[in-house]
Amino acid sequence: MLGNTGKGPIHVMWIDINKGDDEAPNYRSRIVAKEFNTGDQDGLFASTPPIEALRMIVHDAATVSKGIHKNIMINDVSRAFFEAECHRTVCIELPNEDKTAQDRSDDNVGMLLKSLYGTRDAAANFQKEVSKFMRGIGFTVGKYNPSTYYHPSRDIKTFVHGDDFVTSASQENCQWLKCKLEGRFDIKTSILDPMNTGQEARILNSIIRVTPPG
Repeated sequence: MLGNTGKGPIHVMWIDINKGDDEAPNYRSRIVAKEFNTGDQDGLFASTPPIEALRMIVHDAATVSKGIHKNIMINDVSRAFFEAECHRTVCIELPNEDKTAQDRSDDNVGMLLKSLYGTRDAAANFQKEVSKFMRGIGFTVGKYNPSTYYHPSRDIKTFVHGDDFVTSASQENCQWLKCKLEGRFDIKTSILDPMNTGQEARILNSIIRVTPPG
């Protein structure tokens, strides 16, 4: 037992995911914590945007106003939760692969400085980090849902779901936001231009496709 938390260390495990297929495998391995909900902590909730937020983005990009055409941009943050500070004392068992001979004999544990997948407050911590970042570059937080953001001077609408940023804005302002995100996070970006048919992108298990009718 740990004197500073009153609890034992959280167990961890490796998760292996093949993001490719059998012919072209693309394995990703991630260590995750196995922290269970014991009902003894508050303040761990992280909001998610409603489906209306996605509809708003698509509607905004499909509407031409004052001759301005807007794109839809999807930014996927890699290893998102590792970007957020851990705001409570959390200790985890060390994976066998990281243990030294001394660790095995002394039964040492690790204390988290950044959030870890599988801990109950990881999503909430990342949401706090995103809110801080977005406010810092001029966005206001939506009153309807704290996962939605608006940049008044650049007319950028964005919502954040987990590690995905989904945005509607002019091509110029999409590039502006992309540069800002790249300066803070490791991201992968895809952009849909409603003026170019045949494009498509996957957003929240939905496919947005640009077709001749719209």
